[in-house]
Amino acid sequence: MERKFLPAAIFFLVFASSVVRAAPGSSLTLDEAVDTALRENPTIAQLQASIQESERVLGQAKSARMPTLDNQLTLTRYLDEKLIPGTATSKFTETLNLSYSLYDAARQPSIDASRKHMEASRFELARYRRSLAHQVYRAFLQAFVAGNALEVETSSLEYYAQLKRDARVRYEEGLIPESDYLTFANAYDGARISKAGYRLQLDIALLALEGLMHRPVGETVELDMPDIPADIGQVDLDALYERALALRRDVLASRVRVEALGASADAARGSKKPSLQVGYTYRLEESSIKNIDHNKDIGLLTGQMNWRLSDGGARNHKIAQAEAQELGAEAKFEVFKWQVRSDIRSSFFQLRNAATRMEILAKTVSDAERNLDILTERYKEGLIIVTTVRDAEISLNRARHNLIKARADLAVDRNALELAIGGKLD
Repeated sequence: MERKFLPAAIFFLVFASSVVRAAPGSSLTLDEAVDTALRENPTIAQLQASIQESERVLGQAKSARMPTLDNQLTLTRYLDEKLIPGTATSKFTETLNLSYSLYDAARQPSIDASRKHMEASRFELARYRRSLAHQVYRAFLQAFVAGNALEVETSSLEYYAQLKRDARVRYEEGLIPESDYLTFANAYDGARISKAGYRLQLDIALLALEGLMHRPVGETVELDMPDIPADIGQVDLDALYERALALRRDVLASRVRVEALGASADAARGSKKPSLQVGYTYRLEESSIKNIDHNKDIGLLTGQMNWRLSDGGARNHKIAQAEAQELGAEAKFEVFKWQVRSDIRSSFFQLRNAATRMEILAKTVSDAERNLDILTERYKEGLIIVTTVRDAEISLNRARHNLIKARADLAVDRNALELAIGGKLD
């Protein structure tokens, strides 16, 4: 599926006012908000700790390939006076044992499983970081939309205030009926209520942004919006899906988890095979017992095969459990791939819709502004009734709010599509 999007020139025009102005000198850019969230959000630290835990588990699994060295010291006291009447005797023994496993069928699969779990944890951290950046992006745009809507409503309030003043003068001069004056007065009060509502929306949006950043933003802040390209060129959804399977970190993490469970199943099956070990033991014994050689040095080189022939079926159950987990993970991964496909198509459809709305609304706002100017002059000339002017103003405000929302949706939906594919659009 292919589609040409809104020209960048039109997008630039509708994004010309890109700052929610509240307190000069206090500003927050989108990049700063994202960087702060990635640095301060505690979930990042939790996932990093999970990676460290996976590294320790991998280190434990790798240690099975190294030899073991045990040292045992024993001191024995004899209190039997028949040996040496009136004295206590003692014996000191030191045993040094070095062993190495030549072959263990479960060892390497266990190492592979631990390594893949660690890789999956790293992929999950990378995916969360990207997802968090998108959440900040969305929250930032919501605050931006609320701030711009507040500006529009403030401008509208000033307009209604002027109309109210003019209407009062005309009413007092007997040029218009009182009902016309009251219509403008009610419209002015309605604009005040709307402005308070948008102020509340901005406060709530900034609060949500604070929650992601884990840092206070404040009620008076400038949100500086960077330029966002609107023209993404030709889009091939099937190609984007293939890119997502290769790039998305949560897809890679799910695939590696499946591989890790497969390695765990191999390790469980390997536990049914024999293992081979070699060892060397050195034993030193010193004794004060009468008529016994005080020093004995013994060196032993041993080879050993361990093979558990039966354990009541415990290993078979463990193997079956591991295989079932692997099959379940494979099925879950297939379902997840369909979700990825759905994410891409849904994000694209929303992006296409936002681009279409912006293209239409840019002209709608221009026409509505011209229409309001014409109707205002005609009302002053006494050619139309006051409600016609009021309806035109309401239509203009609605078009402006819709345009603000559409341009923000275009930016968010583009970012969501990039999140869905796991990389930037070409």
